[in-house]
Amino acid sequence: MKYRILELNTGGEVLNKRTKMALWLILSATLVLKLAVVLLLIPKLTEYLPYTIGGFVDRYDNIAENLLSGNGYRIYPDTSETLLRSPGYVLLLTGLFYLFGKSLAAAQVINILFGLATAYIIALITRQWVMPRSTSPDGGGNIEWAPLFPAMLFLFYPGIILAETRGGVESFFILLLTSLVFFLYRLICFNRTRDYVVAGVTLGLTMLVKSTPALIPLAFFPYLLLRAKSVGVTRVSVVTNFAAMGLAALIVLTPWGLRNYGLTGDFMLTSTVKGTTAHQGLYVNKHFGSGRDRDPLLIEATDQQSAIADELGIKHLHGFFNVFYSVKDEV
Repeated sequence: MKYRILELNTGGEVLNKRTKMALWLILSATLVLKLAVVLLLIPKLTEYLPYTIGGFVDRYDNIAENLLSGNGYRIYPDTSETLLRSPGYVLLLTGLFYLFGKSLAAAQVINILFGLATAYIIALITRQWVMPRSTSPDGGGNIEWAPLFPAMLFLFYPGIILAETRGGVESFFILLLTSLVFFLYRLICFNRTRDYVVAGVTLGLTMLVKSTPALIPLAFFPYLLLRAKSVGVTRVSVVTNFAAMGLAALIVLTPWGLRNYGLTGDFMLTSTVKGTTAHQGLYVNKHFGSGRDRDPLLIEATDQQSAIADELGIKHLHGFFNVFYSVKDEV
């Protein structure tokens, strides 16, 4: 079993030729179908739907526009520079706006491409799981087609399609998070320093988009230590390689942290939106079972945050995410 895992990951083809050809056909057909649905069909149906589809969300586009205009990393020209959003998706949007103008279609197309890339990586991950269980290097019977099914399930999951219709961070984040899972699996197989470094770089890039994966290493490190003896790996090598992974992630995140240190005096590697969302989530949970919908509760939580700022005499612009005129007030 161990030999087949190594054989799968080190040399040749991860997917055999038939599976790879079928996957490429699925991805090509999906690309054409999604371009037609997202760019042609959905815009004509939007007025008949009970909710809004499309558009740019969560203020990433505001920051990108201000960067292009020379106003700095801020949401509005007259407000302070912000830490509200991490820079990964902002910089991607800035590049798209520079090349194509503020084009929702460009953002939608890149989201679709991210989705296709994610589906391919999902197929690779699935293959790594089913390969040790197969009876031959080619997969043994119909099991060689197993990687196609989770990839297709992902491609046509309604939430994924919805994310691809708007200028939001989700598709980019999912691609990076899936890539992180792939590289974490590789380092489990090999315990090579280079695999840890690649996983660390991927972790850093993912955290530049959203800081959600920050706690993954805290759970992953004890697991690696506990399994070390059973797979013939020294704990010293695990500690050394894990340190290399952490250093790689830190190097990727350091420019953002230094920028934030220059603004606030604190070396912050994440965004400030966490406190806002934590307060909103707590408010919703406190009123769970009240029979009221989530969205009105979120609005009430936002109003409460704004009222607190007013009581403290903090100048701000009220919104779902309040915007401040001093970056230290935001922090």
